Amino acid sequence: MKNRYVVRSRISEAAFRRFLRHVAADLTAVQITQLTGLNRSTAFAAVAELGAPEQ
Repeated sequence: MKNRYVVRSRISEAAFRRFLRHVAADLTAVQITQLTGLNRSTAFAAVAELGAPEQ
């Protein structure tokens, strides 16, 4: 399935929406990786790209 939120993404659209919910809830990148199962480097890169503080 094509991810309409991120171009050339290797993360599914559903996983990216879960990720965004956690970012909006002001969780840290490490907490987000534990909750979503994403790779730590993927989460840190996505948080940095969004401009959110990494904490």
